[in-house]
Amino acid sequence: MDSEECSDDQRDEGRTPADMVSSFILNAPPGELVEVLEAVKGIVRDEKIINDQVSKVLPKYTKTQLTPVNLEGSDHAVILSNFNDIGGIFVDPRSKKSFTYDHVTGSISNIEPWEPDATAETWRFALEQEWTKYSSEHYHEGAGSVFSSVSDDVITLNACLEGHQFQPKKFWNGRWRSVWNISFHPSAKQAELNGLIRLHVHYYEDGNVQLVSSRRCDSTISITVSFTPLDSCALHCMSSTLMSNSFFCRTLNRWREIWSRQSKNLKTTISEPYLKTTRRCQTPHSRL
Repeated sequence: MDSEECSDDQRDEGRTPADMVSSFILNAPPGELVEVLEAVKGIVRDEKIINDQVSKVLPKYTKTQLTPVNLEGSDHAVILSNFNDIGGIFVDPRSKKSFTYDHVTGSISNIEPWEPDATAETWRFALEQEWTKYSSEHYHEGAGSVFSSVSDDVITLNACLEGHQFQPKKFWNGRWRSVWNISFHPSAKQAELNGLIRLHVHYYEDGNVQLVSSRRCDSTISITVSFTPLDSCALHCMSSTLMSNSFFCRTLNRWREIWSRQSKNLKTTISEPYLKTTRRCQTPHSRL
């Protein structure tokens, strides 16, 4: 028997209950984590195993999903990611605060003042201004955050974006995630841009259909302004260089449009006969 044709029981051989719980959580459809956890309790009837795995796996799920949270007193949500997790404490460069996040309850505590790295902050702040406009314009339900780091005089900016639509009454939920990393030396003329776009859509009216897709995007963008002291003129120049002057924004839009077209083409090619053949059991099926 071909390995791809093995039964569900055969695929589950060798997997411990803890592995199953972890897999269910990490692959939970957007906006449906609570429902998945309830379903897991009916499959793995060991509360200790479930609780242990929830505490271990939820932090990873929260960060890979680029979960946005709102800090008291801040006008914009901050995204939880690996970029702003410093030893279990999250930081928000925009509000200059650090905080603790409970991944199980979703509560925020221990909010304290925090200062970002001054070396990259001018660049990070400049990009954040335009990134906020970009994310607000294209993703009304979601958030955008920009983080930074410095290593061997090379500045890296991490622009994260999360957009979602949760429509349980219409039997579908979806989330768009993207991470764009820009690395450069302040005196360089070019910067390396590496992006990763992820899309996850779940449609479950009289069926259970999921679309999970991703695309990597690599480009080189020009930098026309070198590092200058922090003042309004410098911020305007750097902001224009990174976003308004289209080096960054045009690249993002080009990749987004290419991948959106490919996703739409995929949607139109999936017909009911195709869905039937991909199922080993005659369960209900629906068109995307």
